[in-house]
Amino acid sequence: MTATTEPPFAIKIAHISDLHFGAEDENKVKALKTILKESGPDFICITGDVVDRPWKSSFLKAKSFINEVEALCKTGKVYVIPGNHDAIFGGFGISRFRKFLNQPLDFVEHLPIGLVDLCIIGVNSTFPAIKDLWTSGRVTKNRMERLSKSLEKLAGDLGPFRFRNAFKIVLIHHHPLPTVTNKFEGMVYLKNSGEFLNEMVKHEISLILHGHQHDPCDFSVNYNVGGETDFITILSAGTALKHTDESDLAHSTHFYLLTLKGAGANPNELHISALNYHKETSRFLETKSYFRKVGTDPFAAHELDVKYVIEQDYDLVEEVNATIKAKPGRVIEEFPILTGVDEQADEVHDSPDKVLTVTRDGRPLSWSSDLVVMKDEPRSKHVVVKLKPPVGTQPVLLTWRAQWPKGWLGLREWGRDGGSYTADAKTDKLRITVENNLKGYSIGQFTVIYDGQIKRSSEGNRQVIEITKPARFKNVVYWLTLKRNQ
Repeated sequence: MTATTEPPFAIKIAHISDLHFGAEDENKVKALKTILKESGPDFICITGDVVDRPWKSSFLKAKSFINEVEALCKTGKVYVIPGNHDAIFGGFGISRFRKFLNQPLDFVEHLPIGLVDLCIIGVNSTFPAIKDLWTSGRVTKNRMERLSKSLEKLAGDLGPFRFRNAFKIVLIHHHPLPTVTNKFEGMVYLKNSGEFLNEMVKHEISLILHGHQHDPCDFSVNYNVGGETDFITILSAGTALKHTDESDLAHSTHFYLLTLKGAGANPNELHISALNYHKETSRFLETKSYFRKVGTDPFAAHELDVKYVIEQDYDLVEEVNATIKAKPGRVIEEFPILTGVDEQADEVHDSPDKVLTVTRDGRPLSWSSDLVVMKDEPRSKHVVVKLKPPVGTQPVLLTWRAQWPKGWLGLREWGRDGGSYTADAKTDKLRITVENNLKGYSIGQFTVIYDGQIKRSSEGNRQVIEITKPARFKNVVYWLTLKRNQ
């Protein structure tokens, strides 16, 4: 293993694809071995099309190459998945892929390097058919279910927080997103790409590596619009070794050297180096170099207990307890609070200090030093809590209370009112309670709508609905009615 036990760390990954042994260029094979020896990656990812045709001689060449580059990796790990060229002629190619390379078609592996947990996930997107190369990709239902079970098992082995904080890399062959230079969509892309990407979001995948069309592309998919932390980086590599006409821009001889950087146990930056083969020098040379932020969410735990109280005169009181702690090696320096009331309220406060009080572990926070007003409108207050000292791996309780006169005016006018709550960080648990202190009435029905699901509680003066791991930036909408007591 690499000696990355102390921060800062740098983990090197080589992403190569579309080797096409049987149609390889020996000069490129030599050049790739040279650059891998010079760069010394921690491990290598090969995303399909290991051979050009599934002949025994081609697989044996590929196996020899894999054995050689294993010795150039600091962990001795080379991860390989099949591509469409490996899977042609029905199941004939895939059976040879297994036999001669001794590689699984899909896998989930935990790779610890120093303090960093990496999860390397291989997904088989090939769909063997007699129709040779015109076979589109698909991650079948069975493969998806098998992937979920494998990840659930790994999460059980590592524990939920350690698994959540791990840097997760998926290897797949076919394109989960269309590229700008390709018109052969039927051949290139996953037929169920939306379903596949939804599964990637569910498991909080950080990086997807693929190949197939020899068309280097780089995408960043923000799946919770408006946030800075919830996105997947998708990299498409060119062909690493195939003998090509260098004037054919549709077939780029190319691969990536990636460097994960960070401190403690959490990567927060990905350096992407794109290398192309230079025929005149017979070497792979860097043609592009840039950085991407990754793993920027510092929360290891975030639980919210939100209570709405119906007071006399239909005043609304909002009381929130937020339990937070940071990932190992990270700190939380600020926390957003957004509170407000709708236009039905006929009396509102002019300034946030008349509406909102905030404490940290029971200690009142000061408006002069701890709380920063980002937005102050008559019916909406957006305040950022400056956490001094920052929150580390020990849990901290933030509590705030807001009072809005006539905030439940809809209950008085129509016997029905509601609102919504949105968590600004990934949330492990959200509990919403409504408590009625209005004499002569009880809550008739309390309804919560979240992500297309509806939850209803029974009658009473105190109603509670709990949601586990609500997705960020999705409103949790609630409605309630009042019932006059007999």
